[in-house]
Amino acid sequence: MSTAPESDSTQIPLKTAYAVRLLWISLIFGIVRAIFEIINVEETIGVIIGVSIALPIIAIVALLIYMIGKGRNWARITFLVLFILGLFTGIPAIVISVITDPLFTVLRLGEIIPAGIGLILLFRSTSSNWFK
Repeated sequence: MSTAPESDSTQIPLKTAYAVRLLWISLIFGIVRAIFEIINVEETIGVIIGVSIALPIIAIVALLIYMIGKGRNWARITFLVLFILGLFTGIPAIVISVITDPLFTVLRLGEIIPAGIGLILLFRSTSSNWFK
C-alpha cells in the first residue's frame, strides 16, 4: 500500500476554492433577497408563487455550485450561461431598485459581484486546467 499524498491534479487549486466560496456567498445574498421580496408580497397566492419559484432556483444553483466544487466542467459552463442570462434581468432590476429600495440594490450587487468574480477565477488557466 502506498502512503504517498494524492496527486496535485485532484486537489482543488486555491483560486478555484476561493471562486467556489464566492459563489456560495452570492447564493446567500440571493436567498436573503428572495426572502425579503417574498415577505413584501401582500397576497397569499403571490407568496405561494414566489416560494414555488425561489426554492427550485435556489436548489439548482446550490447543486451547480456543489458540482463546480467537485470539478464538474459542465456545472461551471452551465453556471456561466445562467449568470449571463441573469444579467439581462439583474442589471435593469438594480437600476430600478436604486430608486425604489436601496436595500435590494445592495442585495442584488451582493449576488452579482461575488458571482462575477468567482466566474472570472473559475475560467482562469489554473482553474480551467483543473476542470480538464
